[in-house]
Amino acid sequence: MGKHTQRVALEIIASFGGDEAYVAVKLLHDMYYALAQRKKWAIVEVNIVEAYVEEGLIHVVWVVSGEKAQQYLQYESGIHRMIRVPPQDLDQRLHMSFAQVNIFSLKEGITIPENELVITPEASQEAKIKLEHTPTGIAVRAYRSLGEEIPRQILAAKLQQEALTAKKQ
Repeated sequence: MGKHTQRVALEIIASFGGDEAYVAVKLLHDMYYALAQRKKWAIVEVNIVEAYVEEGLIHVVWVVSGEKAQQYLQYESGIHRMIRVPPQDLDQRLHMSFAQVNIFSLKEGITIPENELVITPEASQEAKIKLEHTPTGIAVRAYRSLGEEIPRQILAAKLQQEALTAKKQ
């Protein structure tokens, strides 16, 4: 990786707003994908959970690598509110929905003690694994084809973020 190449995990989670929240996740997914293409960043799809509604996603996790990726994405963390008139609403009413975006800096060499980690295969159409930190219950799901290294790095970053948040309180 080059001097300014950075790796971050980008997570988008549907929040309040029912089906419209799933659409908000899909729109954010598409927006960040377009940004990554424009910036020539690499994207590794770690986990995507599709919604039952057309054009909707429940949860997205990527690893984004590229020049100044963290600098551009670090301020995207937080709740994103979307207000729009869905095309299927014949009364043309505004609908409000929310999605949570998390950005985690990924670092090599951070280890999680094996006795605090449970790795289980998940029965789903896409072959996935779940890595769970037993003391906190924080978990990461990922496609099995990625192996364990990327999900371990994301889990370590989530644990580090959780520790920082707890320290501030």
